[in-house]
Amino acid sequence: MPRDGSGVYTTPAGTTAVPDTTIESAKYNANVADVAADLNAPRPIVAGGTGGNSAATARANLKAEVSSTQVINYDTHVFEPGSFYSIGGATGAPNAGSFTGICYGSDDANITVEARTYNDAVSPGRVYVRERVAGVWKNGGAWTLDEASTFVLKSGDVMIGDLSIQKANPTLRLIASAAGQGMTIVGQNEGLTQRWAMELGSPAAESGGSSGGVGRDFILHRYMNDGSYGGAVLSVSRATARVTIAGDLSLGADSGATSTALRLHNGTGNPSILQKSGADLILRGQEGGPGAIIYGGTGNFACANITCNAANVAGDFNVGGITTLARPLRVGVAPFPAGYAMNINSAGTYALAILPGSDGMQQTTYLNAAAAIVGNVTCSSTTTTYNTSSDAALKEDLKSFDAGNIIDNTNVYDFAWRATGERAFGVIAQQAIEVYPTAVYHAEKDEKNARDEWWGVDYSKYVPVLLQELKALRARVAQLEGRTDTKPPPS
Repeated sequence: MPRDGSGVYTTPAGTTAVPDTTIESAKYNANVADVAADLNAPRPIVAGGTGGNSAATARANLKAEVSSTQVINYDTHVFEPGSFYSIGGATGAPNAGSFTGICYGSDDANITVEARTYNDAVSPGRVYVRERVAGVWKNGGAWTLDEASTFVLKSGDVMIGDLSIQKANPTLRLIASAAGQGMTIVGQNEGLTQRWAMELGSPAAESGGSSGGVGRDFILHRYMNDGSYGGAVLSVSRATARVTIAGDLSLGADSGATSTALRLHNGTGNPSILQKSGADLILRGQEGGPGAIIYGGTGNFACANITCNAANVAGDFNVGGITTLARPLRVGVAPFPAGYAMNINSAGTYALAILPGSDGMQQTTYLNAAAAIVGNVTCSSTTTTYNTSSDAALKEDLKSFDAGNIIDNTNVYDFAWRATGERAFGVIAQQAIEVYPTAVYHAEKDEKNARDEWWGVDYSKYVPVLLQELKALRARVAQLEGRTDTKPPPS
């Protein structure tokens, strides 16, 4: 009898034939019918069969999947779990390209289909998905680009993650599809409100830029919080490479000042600024400080105050060409007397002041740390005079002295300069310092500033000595001659 589920076939009772006897037709026919029924019935898996009488039932019973089924029409194809493919132009495909894919689900009515592009140089490996539930395609059968896909191709596609290019020499190229077409890169916030637009080529009408053409300038546009256009912030001319900035340019941390055109920050303290004030351009040493240089647009610089902080400046202050100063130029530390064109001061020592021409006289004046004059050089149209401070109000404890000892112990030589061979008369500083140190200057070797040791003599210091000795000689001569018309040196 047919298999009863045990997987074993058993013949019906009474069907066994007896030799040399007639076979009853009913028993014979019943046995043949039973065998035919068994052969036509699904063979159980335990009996070496599939348990089904069709390929689909057999795969279902064996929990197997279909492999490499060609899909001609995605809308009408009967899908089974497994793999499939389609060549270019298949009906209902995600696009006109070729695809390989896989199907998940229990049957054709309840499936998820994933189709992946292949043999596509533009966008290989893009994955499209659609789903059918209870025999009905979701979203009308529209394909959805899988969020895990690494390519964005169609208009309206959205890339969910960040774009990262890992390459030795990465290049991001945005190429217009036709010559003359503009290109704009738009920055949006979380609410999809446009904030920035970078224009490469002719801009869109709403960007506020000029009309198009090939080779347009680079322009960065700004949009306000409500989405309204805020104007072009920065533009670069292709023809001249000139950069135009609508607002202030700040280099470094922004201090928040609004009146400056340019701020230069060094990371500490207030920044130096270049500020427009009416028709003038003012360069200030620090933001909020006094004006340093004012350019009035007439070709000259009017200087209100130039301050150089020696603690921060290692180099020199150089001015090339002709510089006209309307107010004093001060180098070093105050105080300075009023009315001088240039003051050079080294705190605690001495200063140099140049007085503008007056009564046909030019004067260079030397001052001490208290701004008291200690000497000057005056120039007229015909002469130059060198003056040393000698005001009686500056002197006290007046005494006579014997100049003969200085004269007698100072050696004077006829010598030749090694550098030129030129002959001259003079003393040796290393000898003179032992006799008259006031007239000798000695600078030690300065390794830090690469200066050698230097010796010098101020011959003007010998003039009072010579005057004193001359007076003594004249008095001695008068005494010897018995005259009284020559005054002796003061005692």
